Amino acid sequence: MYLSDDTRVTVRSNPIVHETLDGEAVIINLQSGTYYSLQGVGAVLWQDVVASTTVAALGERISAEAGLSGDAARAAVERFVAGLHDEALVAVEPPPTGAPSDGPALPDDLG
Repeated sequence: MYLSDDTRVTVRSNPIVHETLDGEAVIINLQSGTYYSLQGVGAVLWQDVVASTTVAALGERISAEAGLSGDAARAAVERFVAGLHDEALVAVEPPPTGAPSDGPALPDDLG
């Protein structure tokens, strides 16, 4: 799976439920019935994913929390996101491609 820095990682809204208490993130895939537990840095990263984050932001967080930098941080984030994605816990949204659009034109009296 290719992940650019701008790739957005978000929790799948259904059938996933989760709760973080006392530094432990408990995640349940209701479709498969599988329970997951993340502690330490994993629980911190999960909270960022819950808030919808980018791969770059996860890299910064893991650098701060685990003291990893450069290639080691990037590799750890890629493994983390790929693992969550493989278990169908997160959606990975590639960044938009192409040039930004100006959008629809506003009427003259609003522009």
